[in-house]
Amino acid sequence: MRCIWNCHRAILRGFYHYGYFLASHPTWFLVLPVVICLGLAVGFINYNPETNIEELYAPINSRAVKDRDVMIATFPDLSGTHYDPFSTNKLV
Repeated sequence: MRCIWNCHRAILRGFYHYGYFLASHPTWFLVLPVVICLGLAVGFINYNPETNIEELYAPINSRAVKDRDVMIATFPDLSGTHYDPFSTNKLV
């Protein structure tokens, strides 16, 4: 039982010192997380997610990609003049 009390007392002492340090320097604990979040958020400026389903899931040199290129070359997209939603070449 004495070992448990010694471990408990050490943990209590550690949290006491941590709380005292945090209360003594509140500015660092308010400003530093905001600066870190802003620094990490800079990476989202150039983030461009891929939304083309065929680029995401079709292998690069698969037969489906080659057949689609042939289909686009053979049947051009005329949706600007004669719109038919079922005749478009793209999935989404």
